[in-house]
Amino acid sequence: MSAGKSLIHIMLALAMGLGPAAAGDGAPPNTTWLWSKTSAAVSNSTAALATGRFDRAIRLALRAVANDTGPDRVIAVHNLCLAWLAKDQPDAADPYCVEAIVAIAGESGLSTEQQVAVLENIEHMQRQHPRARMLQLAARATCQ
Repeated sequence: MSAGKSLIHIMLALAMGLGPAAAGDGAPPNTTWLWSKTSAAVSNSTAALATGRFDRAIRLALRAVANDTGPDRVIAVHNLCLAWLAKDQPDAADPYCVEAIVAIAGESGLSTEQQVAVLENIEHMQRQHPRARMLQLAARATCQ
């Protein structure tokens, strides 16, 4: 694919607020990336996560969690969950995964498509970490 086509695909993903994952480092191929239209920290965290730069994704997402609210915070927490799981650190991921799932059960401000993507992304990543997955299934059950 040419650089021009790649740029167009990235711009379309940003405009839509999400985009499918490339086969990347640590992320399952069916991950849907969530982007922010209002928070550079969130979008930069997503870009870092999508390219396998997990430490950078974590730093940027933590900044967003400290400063952003609503949908941007939910996306940042989702990114923290995925990044920590990709780093094979389910204990660090657990509180962020739980917060993302609980936020989806409430008024997250995300579209239905984005809410589904958050839950599916977490579930796909947790298949690699059965112990963490049990905690998230328990959290999901409490939201219903």
